[in-house]
Amino acid sequence: MRKYFNTPRCLLTIALALTLAAASAAAAPPPLDISSSGVSGGLSASQRSSIETRLKYWADQIADANDPAKVLEAQVGIRADFNLIRESEYQDVFATLAVKVLSPLLTGRISEKDKLRQQKLVNVGLAFSNMSQVTVVPALNMMVAHKNEAVRYLGWRGYLAVRPFVLARNPMDTQKMFDTLEAAAAKETVPPTVGAIFEVCRIATDRGAVIPAETLTMARQRARAILQTNWKTWCLRVLSGDIEANRAFEKGIVTLQTLAPASADKADKLQSLQLLVDLAKHAAEAYDTAQAGGKVFKANSILLLKCEVAITEISQKRLNFITVALTKRGIEDRGAAVSLAILDWVVALKDLGVKDPKIDRPATKPAVTPTVTPTATPTATP
Repeated sequence: MRKYFNTPRCLLTIALALTLAAASAAAAPPPLDISSSGVSGGLSASQRSSIETRLKYWADQIADANDPAKVLEAQVGIRADFNLIRESEYQDVFATLAVKVLSPLLTGRISEKDKLRQQKLVNVGLAFSNMSQVTVVPALNMMVAHKNEAVRYLGWRGYLAVRPFVLARNPMDTQKMFDTLEAAAAKETVPPTVGAIFEVCRIATDRGAVIPAETLTMARQRARAILQTNWKTWCLRVLSGDIEANRAFEKGIVTLQTLAPASADKADKLQSLQLLVDLAKHAAEAYDTAQAGGKVFKANSILLLKCEVAITEISQKRLNFITVALTKRGIEDRGAAVSLAILDWVVALKDLGVKDPKIDRPATKPAVTPTVTPTATPTATP
């Protein structure tokens, strides 16, 4: 039975499930003799060499490991080394060298026949996704386009951490970032990763003076373009009864609200409202065809209500068609009532430009099997 990230629980929890005890007797890595007082003016050639030597040690340990605990030890070691000195001069160089030394582990150094291949890829991804420096971006670019689902997820989580720093640099870097993310998003179908995409696209207007206004405007436009292009395709997983997709879209709803605040212009509000109505249409059909009281039934009830809350917030129309259809006593056919409620919303939002959504069904519905929700995921700074 297929499960996201290809493990009985989730590959992303491997690093948390293992123990370092089995690796306690391993040979010590080469010393990383760098003091915080010695980096303020930039790292010397010998300091850079020390970092690179240490990274090569960890990379070799991951590549050669036959024991999962050794893989974890290396990942933990890399992250500890990165956080050894919490100054940008050091971490920027460390991330640059990490990309140079560790990237081959994602692009072919680990054999397809390696029994620990999945664990190794995930642990390398975990290391990169927790390096919140712009210089790690080349690795994240590889990750969001990787064949491994968990690595792609971690790539998007990594982008969530570095996004504010990229936006603060210059418009060209922001454009390059969104070029990469746009291409990766168009190929993504796995719900937890789609949820991460929604979070990366959640760019608020109140970012202070750190990010230039024109860069922020452009970033929000690019984020909206990603949603506009892929939203209906992703909605098909809701239609097929995949409750992991419902969880992802709960994040997407928040993103649409963020992209259409009270101060937003009519076009931005229209886009968010249309996508919300589109989602509600898919959720309504999934609700109607689901077994009453089952998980899919309940998940789509929740999603429909959250859609309505967002619609009322953005449109400032205090109506409750969906809530009534789902909760009013005496309604015999709630599926039909919910579908009619969405049509009522279309009519109510006509003055804002919202149209009756159409479901673009694929020739063959995507196969859905029960999925496992990650019990723990790496943290990242929004």
